[in-house]
Amino acid sequence: MGEPIPVKVLSETPSGFALFVFNGSIVNVENPLEILWPYFVNSTTADPTTPGIDERVIKMIKKWYIGETLLVGKPEHKAAIEKELEIPCCCDEAAMEVMWGVENLLHILVPNEETELRAQDRKLRSQGLHMFLQSLGYNSEKELVNGQIAETACYIYHCLEINKKQLKSLGRLDYLEKEGIDTKGWDAWKYAAAVSIMCMDEPSSDTSQVFSEEELRKINGGKGKHTGLIKDNFKIIYKRAVDVNQPKVEKLKELDDLVKAAQERPGRAAAKLQEEPDESSESIAKKRKMGEA
Repeated sequence: MGEPIPVKVLSETPSGFALFVFNGSIVNVENPLEILWPYFVNSTTADPTTPGIDERVIKMIKKWYIGETLLVGKPEHKAAIEKELEIPCCCDEAAMEVMWGVENLLHILVPNEETELRAQDRKLRSQGLHMFLQSLGYNSEKELVNGQIAETACYIYHCLEINKKQLKSLGRLDYLEKEGIDTKGWDAWKYAAAVSIMCMDEPSSDTSQVFSEEELRKINGGKGKHTGLIKDNFKIIYKRAVDVNQPKVEKLKELDDLVKAAQERPGRAAAKLQEEPDESSESIAKKRKMGEA
């Protein structure tokens, strides 16, 4: 993401307005909605820049403004601040995602704002989280996404990010591709398992349900052909892939249960988390098993 870029966030709370500092480097990327939401599920990258809530918004902004773009949650705030203070403001989709994050963590950022009404009204309606759930095969009604679903989805997200890095490292071996094996769509665990069979003489019986007959034929056909693999190092890589894969599978099952529970909540029958209508049940099941977008 590069060096942190401080960005001010103007948030409207029940008591007034507050300014927060946010790492703007994760906003200025190609697809910010895909990566912003996990920062605000159960941890924060924002810190209060004032000792409390200051309702004199103009004076507060003047006091703390040092030349950066100000993220705001309403077009009317953008228009008023740009007109009266000539301070550039941003109120696009990425800014609204940050606003959701501040709202979700307001009880941490400003503990005095924690009230019974606020807790009931704090809904997780992140566009990025919604997109991520869709990538797993869920067509989610945003108002049904509770904290448990968000935290479980966040855990899965991080597992998949780790998986991408592991897969990139494993792909440098290039042994499987040299045997004509199509590894597109594989996760790190499956890739590492195939390499272990091919290069470390590991038995393939336990993975017979993971690989097709054709894949196993090519994997076994590559035995003894490839050298240079440092076995001790690869064992560490393989263990890491297993350590990420196992909890990911468990969390995907947990997410499925949480979604079903959300569907069955009393009084919410008309607004459910439903599977994508244009995908086959087999395709959706595969997505949830592998955690693929």
